Amino acid sequence: MRITEIETLPVSVGPGYEYAVIIVLVRTDEGLTGIGEASLAGRGRGVLGILDHFRDLLVGQDPGKIEHWWGEMTRGTFWSNGQVIMSAVAGIDLALWDLKGKRLGVPVYELLGGPTRDRVRVYRHLAGDSTEALVEDALRWRSLGFTALRYGPLAAFDEEGLARWDPQRSIVETIAATEALRGALGEGVDLLLDAHTMFSPAEAAYLGRGLEPFRLYFYEDPIRPLNPSSLQLVRDKVNLPLATGEQLSHKWEFQPLIENELVDYLRIDMVHAGGITEAKKILAAGEMHGQRSALHHASSPVNGVACLHVDMAVPNFGIQEWMELEPLYELFPNAPRATDGYVVPPAGPGFGLELDEDEARRRPSRDAALPSRSWPDGGVADY
Repeated sequence: MRITEIETLPVSVGPGYEYAVIIVLVRTDEGLTGIGEASLAGRGRGVLGILDHFRDLLVGQDPGKIEHWWGEMTRGTFWSNGQVIMSAVAGIDLALWDLKGKRLGVPVYELLGGPTRDRVRVYRHLAGDSTEALVEDALRWRSLGFTALRYGPLAAFDEEGLARWDPQRSIVETIAATEALRGALGEGVDLLLDAHTMFSPAEAAYLGRGLEPFRLYFYEDPIRPLNPSSLQLVRDKVNLPLATGEQLSHKWEFQPLIENELVDYLRIDMVHAGGITEAKKILAAGEMHGQRSALHHASSPVNGVACLHVDMAVPNFGIQEWMELEPLYELFPNAPRATDGYVVPPAGPGFGLELDEDEARRRPSRDAALPSRSWPDGGVADY
């Protein structure tokens, strides 16, 4: 089997989610097509440029040599790899795994060693800019059978919070909201706070200490994770499980966090960190340190289903982030939905995912910029 074409489709998600998802289609001379994703919201056009380089490398080659081509894309050049390059690598890698499963007639999780569970526990995102709105939405999700719910800091993502960032106000309101959520939900629901890397190490530690009485399942992205010493400061001061990783690109960036045991849940985004080939290595390293998976999913059903196949196969599964962006279900008609707090991958070989290519081509996108955050004096703050 040989690769005959690599097509990239930057697709608009739709109103309320203006960013592009980049679908990668790897076609072969046997008539099979592998589906991958290379989305990097706000920097999608850069990823498309790298994918153009990879097209020249891979057309005419054997798609079954997944590990070889991963090495060629990441190590076969002089330059080091950041998220733009690694997102492009991921798009190819996921499509090659899908192709291999389709050619062999088995689901991808069978290629990864077979299932270690029957279904995948997921958490959903709460909506609301106030304590009252968060509680109302949490009670709605609980009534639908979900027992793990994620929310972000208050006074942080509204117009005021983005234009005139006040971390102390956000800390106070977030602690109060967490207390209200725990009081309304009782102990039967796990709460996950995503601090979204917007706090300094000292502020993140202060917030984390205030959240300790309310038993978080994990405290996500308290700071940007690129400085292990700063994460160590938070680790030393906060008695909560920590989760991070969606801003990291490969195993070498995860290495100090894993080996120094600075993290409890590995938030790998396979679409940003080199695909399945890299994720399985990062998770194997984490298994030796008692760390579990919490794969990041905030894009298309391609990433979501790829996550499910890894979740089904790894022994150190923790929990799965889950989004259902309704406009994308028009492109992926058999994409799975979560029920009663769990989801399973679609049946069929490879990822088992169907794509309406004609609909995808009718929705081209040049991507959109991510939001930005400012201090009251106009300085740039972390989003």
